[in-house]
Amino acid sequence: MDHHEDIQLIKEKLGIKDQNEFDMKNEDIEKELEEEYLSIPTNGAILMKKEFAFTRIGYVYVPTTNIDESIEWYTRNLDFKVIDKFQDRGSFLAVMHQPHKNSIALLLIETRNDQSLEITRNGQPFPIMALNCPDIEFTHNFLKKNQIEVQDIQALGAGEAKYFYFRDNQGNLLEAAWSIWDPEDEIKEDF
Repeated sequence: MDHHEDIQLIKEKLGIKDQNEFDMKNEDIEKELEEEYLSIPTNGAILMKKEFAFTRIGYVYVPTTNIDESIEWYTRNLDFKVIDKFQDRGSFLAVMHQPHKNSIALLLIETRNDQSLEITRNGQPFPIMALNCPDIEFTHNFLKKNQIEVQDIQALGAGEAKYFYFRDNQGNLLEAAWSIWDPEDEIKEDF
């Protein structure tokens, strides 16, 4: 298939019947196709919107031996809000959201197994998740005022990122994190 036939296929896909009706340079056509999520691979095939098997992390599981105490702790200290609480497979789950529109849901999972979570990284404790904070110094002071033991704030590079570790009421190791690369997000209206 030659380049002219490729252009004709594109015109057909865009619904343009008359060959003279669409007088654009190839660069302009490619740009418009990119904006419409179309792409033209080198073999001349036309692909429509790319489909993904996965698009984002949906939620994170955190164990607790007392769901109500953990709900209260995460609500008071980490600005979570209970969206739902229900029973599944013999124990309770709580779906928790934070104020940002695109935040990942936290699922507190009640279990009889008293086992807090942390990752061991090169022989040292490492958190199971990081929570973004727009002002890490404020967050650090807020948690300290709430009598939560927090580690000192650490900086990476020339200060482009900062973090500190702390534990929830069940001993799960968490990280408060800030960086210049954090995306800005909108706050949910009902929060």
